[in-house]
Amino acid sequence: MFKKLKNRTTLDQETIQIHLGKKNMVIQNRYQMVYYLNNILQGLLYLTGSILFLSKFNEVYAISFFIAGSFLMVFRSLIQIVRDIHLMKLENEGNTNTPNNSY
Repeated sequence: MFKKLKNRTTLDQETIQIHLGKKNMVIQNRYQMVYYLNNILQGLLYLTGSILFLSKFNEVYAISFFIAGSFLMVFRSLIQIVRDIHLMKLENEGNTNTPNNSY
């Protein structure tokens, strides 16, 4: 176990590293991770809703899954908006911290 810890590379605070057996998945942005998880969950909800919709008995449940999937579609857009606002704030902070050398 300690051998694995010694072999890890140092990552910055914005980097997420997921160990999947022998493979590593490194994601540079937390918003990207939330975006991916949202897309997976959205796909699973729509797939489940589609399967349940095949039977008249499960129609109410199917519609519920479709509504939940639609909510996640809206949430996906909100993730992108929040990410862009966060990046703009960081960019503006970087511009105000640099000295202004224009005379």
